[in-house]
Amino acid sequence: MNTNLRDLPIEQRIRLVEDLWDSIAAEQHVLLLTEEQKAVLDQRLDAYEADGKRGRLAQEGGPHKKTSMSLEVRLRQEAEEDLADAATWYEAQRRGLGNDFLDQALATFAMIAKNPIMFPAVHRNTRRALLHKFPFGIYYRNRSRCNSCRFRDAR
Repeated sequence: MNTNLRDLPIEQRIRLVEDLWDSIAAEQHVLLLTEEQKAVLDQRLDAYEADGKRGRLAQEGGPHKKTSMSLEVRLRQEAEEDLADAATWYEAQRRGLGNDFLDQALATFAMIAKNPIMFPAVHRNTRRALLHKFPFGIYYRNRSRCNSCRFRDAR
């Protein structure tokens, strides 16, 4: 890391990273999946197709407000675990950052529900919505409801 960056307060460094990520997310159609990301996504898609478990509504539970969504967005257990792990990690970095992360995830779920085709398809008819400020993507399929089968670090 550049020594000049280390001299900046942590809050300022976090804002720089958020701004950098947002500039990448603005061009998410050119951010391709790695073979490893495709393999994990394939595993989760295959599991969904095999068991057909719908998952839990994205706005259920937690400290977040329920939003009126035009399409059901459901989280499979693996996606819920990914979300919880990431929120825990962010909260350990700075108090309140985990909640900020969860708020961004909920806002992204709401955008998916309102306009599921607004995000690009990246693999096997699966779309990816990148979060604002956080290097994470929500991978989902658009059907009569959206099933989020993967919620992962997009770096």
